[in-house]
Amino acid sequence: LLIGYNDTLDQYWISASDSATFNIGGIDRFHVKILDMDEILGSEILLGSAGTIYWDKNTDTYTRIYEQSDHLNIEANRDLVLNSKNDDIVLKKDGDIVLHMHGATKRIGIGPDQNFYNDPPMHELQVKGAISASGFLHTLSHITSSGNIIASSTDPRIRVEATAGNHPGFEWLEAGTRKWLIFNDPANDHMTW
Repeated sequence: LLIGYNDTLDQYWISASDSATFNIGGIDRFHVKILDMDEILGSEILLGSAGTIYWDKNTDTYTRIYEQSDHLNIEANRDLVLNSKNDDIVLKKDGDIVLHMHGATKRIGIGPDQNFYNDPPMHELQVKGAISASGFLHTLSHITSSGNIIASSTDPRIRVEATAGNHPGFEWLEAGTRKWLIFNDPANDHMTW
């Protein structure tokens, strides 16, 4: 075993003449400025400003948590899963809730100033504010709006398509009572009121 100073390389050394195991007991934290190794045998390494690495030596997978300039990074070489069993998962910005995954209802609420703790999302996805999409919006059921539905383009269209032999149309209601109905009669393809 060699413990000493190498004046040629200007380095302090702890070295063995052959492959050997160093057992360091009774130490909660081992602080080094640069850690260069071929293999990690433990499950957790604290890297100071470089963050923390959680390593599984059996599957060679890792998760690294570290700060970079003004944000926190979570980096992994596998699927990243957030799991809090039956509790909520909350993402905040400056103390304001941005996204709230409600554990009891398994619903998601998005938007600032939403108290989803006391008032859980009413649907699987509830958004406060505008929703923007650069592609199509596909639904398998109804679209319900408490405001206007606007189609705006050079030649806007609202398309109502029924299966063969049926009655595509529009209904106008007031307080839940139908006032007007306009539809296509499949028997003769006439517009019917």
